[in-house]
Amino acid sequence: MTRFHSRQPLNLHGLYTEEVGNILEAAADAVAPYWSKAGIFVNQVVDEADKGKLVGVHVYAALIRDSQLFENWMPIEAQDDLNNVLYAWQHDLIYYGIENWMSMFIGVADHDGQRHSVWIPDYTDTYGPWKIEVTASANRLKIEGPSRKFNSLYLF
Repeated sequence: MTRFHSRQPLNLHGLYTEEVGNILEAAADAVAPYWSKAGIFVNQVVDEADKGKLVGVHVYAALIRDSQLFENWMPIEAQDDLNNVLYAWQHDLIYYGIENWMSMFIGVADHDGQRHSVWIPDYTDTYGPWKIEVTASANRLKIEGPSRKFNSLYLF
């Protein structure tokens, strides 16, 4: 994991977005050659009883290959790398007092070997269009629309 602490605090979002994009690309290349889109939706998890203290994130990862949507595709090593980068990102944003996102989408598209990425954050406490709900009964993520949005999301 790359730590950017004390490096260019004004460009933290760009540095961490690139790191997440690299993880997505490597994971997609490893599990699904000729993929076309890979992306994640991320929601902050806050402890309301502790004045909104950040305690983690919920992540939904999706991959598109041959127009088919795949979920639960990311290898555990890539998940660990992703969690470490998201933790470091949050830590550095707090450390430098930079406005923190509450939810976001990061996606990478591959068009005939040309790869492009996009980062779309949301700063509202309602999580905006990237809201992920966790259902307690099944201990599963309930996606309120991101999977449908991802499949039709026009990245480039």
